[in-house]
Amino acid sequence: MASSASRAPQVLIVEDESVIREILAEFLRLDGFEVREAEGGRSALKNFMTERPDLILTDWMMENGNGEELIRSIRAVDGNVPVIVLSANTELTPESLREFKINRLISKPFDPDALIQQIKKILTAPESA
Repeated sequence: MASSASRAPQVLIVEDESVIREILAEFLRLDGFEVREAEGGRSALKNFMTERPDLILTDWMMENGNGEELIRSIRAVDGNVPVIVLSANTELTPESLREFKINRLISKPFDPDALIQQIKKILTAPESA
């Protein structure tokens, strides 16, 4: 997605653990990102349909709609929005990452600074099919 110099990139954080979601949001806001938050897949999809964020940062295993359902729904609408999955789940394979067009899989626990660098790298990379 082309970024505009007049607005900060918008990131949608989808995480059912409020402490993790709030920490992520604070780190991103401090780094100049516009942040939207959702505690599960259903509310994230609703937010995605109205806000169209520049990047989605989502947990894979959530109580209120899992990451797989969310990403399938988003991909049905927009196949190009970048998605980073944060997860302690190690069952995601390289094949499933390709299937869902997941840009990055970052394991929990994670380094917030390294995560922000990955987000910036994805958002500034030329779009690829």
